[in-house]
This record gives sequence, C-alpha cells and structure tokens, in this order.
Amino acid sequence: AQVNHWLFVPVRFAAAAMAPKAAAAKVEKKVEKPDRDAFDKDMAQYQTDIEALQKKQQELTKKIEGRMGGKEEFQRKKDEFTARMDELQEKIGALMGQKDTIFNEIKTTQNKGKDMKSELNNMKKSLGFNSVQEIDDAIADIEYKMWTETLTLKREKEYIAQISQLRKRKPEFTVYANKEAEVQSFDTSGVGQMRASAAELNEKINALRDERRKVKEGRDKLVEERRSKQGDMPELFDEREGISKQLGAKIRERNAKRDEFYTAQREFNAKFQEEKQARWEKQKVERDVKNAEWEKSKLERQAEDGEEDLPFQDEINLVSQVMTYCKSLVKTEEKKEEKKTDTKFEVPEGSEMLMKKKDDD
Repeated sequence: AQVNHWLFVPVRFAAAAMAPKAAAAKVEKKVEKPDRDAFDKDMAQYQTDIEALQKKQQELTKKIEGRMGGKEEFQRKKDEFTARMDELQEKIGALMGQKDTIFNEIKTTQNKGKDMKSELNNMKKSLGFNSVQEIDDAIADIEYKMWTETLTLKREKEYIAQISQLRKRKPEFTVYANKEAEVQSFDTSGVGQMRASAAELNEKINALRDERRKVKEGRDKLVEERRSKQGDMPELFDEREGISKQLGAKIRERNAKRDEFYTAQREFNAKFQEEKQARWEKQKVERDVKNAEWEKSKLERQAEDGEEDLPFQDEINLVSQVMTYCKSLVKTEEKKEEKKTDTKFEVPEGSEMLMKKKDDD
C-alpha cells in the first residue's frame, strides 16, 4: 500500500528526496572584494605625482621659451641663407647638365671617328692587295702560266676561277677609296670648340660654388651665434625630455593599476553572481528535499490510517475552497440589494386603523 501512495508524489519531490544531500551545489571559497578605498588612495597619489611632474615640465618649458627670444628673426635669416643656397645649387645643377651634354657630344664624335678608322683598316685587311695594279699583275702572272705551261683540264679551270675572283676584287678598291676619303674628310674641329665651351661652363660652375660656400659660411656663423646665446639650452632640453619620459611612465603605471583594479572588480562581481546562483540552487535542492520528506511522511500517515488520496487531491481541495468562497461572496451581494417594502391594508370607510406602539415609534 505504501508503494501505491508513492506513485502520487510529484516527480520533482521524488527526485529531490532520492538525491543525496552531498549532491547539493557546492559554494566555492569566497572571493575577496577589491579594496576601493585603497584604490582611490593610490589613484590620488598618482594624480599628485603626475601634477608635480607636469608643473616642473611647464616651468622648464617657460624657461626655454624665455631663452628662445628672437627665434622668429633667427629663423627668417636662416631661411634666407638656405633659399640662396638652394638657388645657387639649382644654377650649378643646370650648368652641370649643359657640361655633361657637351662631354657626351665630344665622346660621341670621338667614338664615331674611331669606328670609321677601324672599319677602314678591317676593309684594307680583307682586300689582300694594296692597289688595283697589284691585282692586274697577279692576273697577268696567272695568264702567263696558262700560256707557257702544259696544264691539265682541272688545273686550267682553277686558274680561270682565280682570275675571275681577282677581277671581282677590283670594285672593292673603289669602295675602299671612297671610305678612306670619308675618313680623311671627317671634321673633328668641333671637338675643340666643344671643349672650350665645357671649360667656360666649368669656370661658371666654380664661381657659383664659391658663392654658395660663402653663403653657407654665413648661415653656419648665424647658427653658431644663436647657440652661444642659448647657453645651456641642450641641458634644459635633455632635462625636459627626461621629465616627459618620467611623466609618461607614471601615467602608464597609473593606467595599469586602474585596469588591474577594474579587472579584479569584474572578476569579483562574476564570482559573486556565481556564488549567489550556487546558494540559490543549494537552497532549492534543500527545499525540494524537505517537501519530498513531508510528502513522504504524509503518505505514510495516510497509509497507516487506511486512507488513500486521489490523484491531485490537493488541487481538488483548493478548487473546492475557492468555489465555497465565491458562493459566499454572491450571497452577501444579494443581501445588500434587498430593499425594505411597506405593506398596504384596505380600511373600510368611516374606520380607523390603530398602529402598534412600536410602529408609532
């Protein structure tokens, strides 16, 4: 009978009752909350240190600017020197370009003359004879041999072929003579003129370079005078640079501390929510266990009394109670709506109705 009663226990209660208490959600070790007061104190100290460095940096900047008086006039004169140097350098570059062009033309002309002479020499070597007369003499020697010697047919053909080749070489002497005349007539006088022009350009370039060097010396003197007036300015610049580095390091350190605090804060909040959820789940499990134990005890008592509740008996009882309560509300409203009505009696003519004393009242 007790087993049948367990069939009506809600599933969530039965599961909780069967779950061991050791299965309740474990609460991890409590995470320490970041110390906000200590963080604010550190941030205030960082801000004090940063403001002190900024103040010192501003004082150095003011001191440097005080010694930088006349900077605009110095810069203006320096720019004038630089502009003049650039102008002279541009002129020098233009003249150098002209000189390079002339030297290229000279080189081209000289190379052309050398090529013509080299071609003439190669042509002379390929002729094999110094004149047309030498060719005619060679032809005559071959003809004499043909007339005076007893020749085989093969040998005679060879002599005829040699004579034919020699006669073909004669026009080459005409080409050689024309080439030789061309080489001899090649005009190299322009090279001398070009060299003179290049020398003239070189003198102009040197003059411009001397002028540019003087302008540069003037600018260097101006810069040196400026440096002598500034005195220990390099040390001041170095000191200010050192303070700027310290300031940057201090700001980075502060930002790192701030990021570390907020990271710890976020981790704490996350852990806190996890612990809260764990506690809630633990409490839920405990409630389910208690409800299951109560339901089990109730069923056991009912089994002992020989009574057995129907399925959903609690829900049926609750609905019944609600219906009884609603009916009571309906009766109360009907009583409120009832109105008192007077009774009318018919009295004969000449008669009088006497009222009870309580009615007179």
